[in-house]
Amino acid sequence: MTINGKDITLSEFEYLYHKNCAQQQQPQDINEYVDMFVNFKLKVAEAEAAGLDTTAAFRQEFEKFRAELSEPYMTDTATVNRFLEETYGRMHYDLDVSHIMLYEDIHAVDTDPAPRMLDSLRNEIIAGNTTFEKAAAEYSVDRPSAVKGGRMGLISGNRLPYRFEEAAYSTPIGGISPVISSGYGCHIIKVNSKHPARGEVSARHILKLAQRDNAKSDRLAKEKIDSLYSLLLAGADFADMAMHESEDPGSSVKGGNLGWFGAGMMVQPFDSIAFALKNGEMSAPFKSPFGYHIILKEAQRGVPPLDSLRDNILTAMKYDGRMDIARQAKIDGLFKKYGITPDQAKKAEQAAEVTERYRNELSSIYPEYRNLLNEYHDGILLFDISNEKVWERATKDTEGLEAFFQANREKYRWDKPRFKGTLIWATSDSMMQDIKAVLGNTDINIAPDSLAHMLRKQFGRNIKVERVMAAKGESPAVDYLAFSGKKPEQKSKWTAVTVFNGKLMEQPETAADIRGHVTTDYQNELERQWIASMRDRYKVKINKKLLKKVK
Repeated sequence: MTINGKDITLSEFEYLYHKNCAQQQQPQDINEYVDMFVNFKLKVAEAEAAGLDTTAAFRQEFEKFRAELSEPYMTDTATVNRFLEETYGRMHYDLDVSHIMLYEDIHAVDTDPAPRMLDSLRNEIIAGNTTFEKAAAEYSVDRPSAVKGGRMGLISGNRLPYRFEEAAYSTPIGGISPVISSGYGCHIIKVNSKHPARGEVSARHILKLAQRDNAKSDRLAKEKIDSLYSLLLAGADFADMAMHESEDPGSSVKGGNLGWFGAGMMVQPFDSIAFALKNGEMSAPFKSPFGYHIILKEAQRGVPPLDSLRDNILTAMKYDGRMDIARQAKIDGLFKKYGITPDQAKKAEQAAEVTERYRNELSSIYPEYRNLLNEYHDGILLFDISNEKVWERATKDTEGLEAFFQANREKYRWDKPRFKGTLIWATSDSMMQDIKAVLGNTDINIAPDSLAHMLRKQFGRNIKVERVMAAKGESPAVDYLAFSGKKPEQKSKWTAVTVFNGKLMEQPETAADIRGHVTTDYQNELERQWIASMRDRYKVKINKKLLKKVK
């Protein structure tokens, strides 16, 4: 179709039509949707005619969305897929590794002694002058592994910093990696063995915390866990026991459920024990660096399909530098695409230029991108113009709202009378007498807000003012004051109540008496008039032959 001289493509219409149908319980008749779609596009045309798409606020919001939407297109797909497949392949094998770690000085790359010291240790180990285990015990700053000769145990893909993982999986069994920086420190890594991946375990546990190097705390935790173990052997429910007794706050509320976890995600010996148990089997109490545990293993599975892991791997790639590599590969490809030889002195500036050039082409290359971008563009304009012409106008146009009510007041009928007035609450009967004396000398036409301000100025926080519109049975205070009900019991500090300028109404007298209902109807009327006006002013032409192709 063409609206106000602007073409709307079949693909855009189909995209929005099918999206609308997917959100409905029953697919909408296409002819009904065409009418809705024309009204939608008329409003967008009106917004553009008013220049709403040129405002700074619109451009800022739209460009922010465009940048976010285009981000996935700004990385090289082949590079991303290579990293995905590489990581997934590594997840099928666990490595038993040891390492020696030294802290690095990121501000002194060329003069940092840590890499040189590790390289020297590596040469000494390879030459047979010392063993990896002795060097780790003496020099490694990772003390939990250092006391075990540097042994970390089993690791798997996508569990550790990428540069550490890359070095470990690239080193042959029995070999020692070159010095690498993981972002946490410098390392040399020894690969002890390689095994098919153990997959993932689902388990529950009960933990009793024990303070390190505290014999009394350790003894008490051991006594508690042994007592719980006896109860479990006698038939106590594990989940219920974990919920009430476990001192792991993260899992206790879930009955000790830890969910699925892979190799290397838990501390030793928790990791080894969990994987060694049979499905449904419960461990005896054992000690970890946190305290004493009992594990109930529920299930074990192999490595899940790549599709189910894709998002987790992509998230890791965003934080470990691999996405930066894929982004740079994309930029390098754009230089070739546009026939530009980068100038090293201006490469960063040129990269921004080719990136923006490519972003501007995305709509013509990817229909799904174009449709989402158009939808967001039109959605902002639809909201802004509708707010201006209908929603905000209906709330601000008090004269128009009142005129609409008076012209249609027979539509707005109550099934029973309402009491309208201003309730004044006080903290004591004596203060209420003073308030009534003031109210007796107050103009009944005073606005409720002005009345509240006046009374608070004199009585402070000892009074409360509230406007009320209620039928019998809807408010104890109104029942008491207007419908001869009993005095309401007050459990708060407000012990006395009176009414100012109150009256009983059989039917609403003004739009304010039934504002919500009238405002909604007035908005609908404003929109009806607006659409009729636009259909007179803007030409709409629909290619009905092409429309029949929509399925």
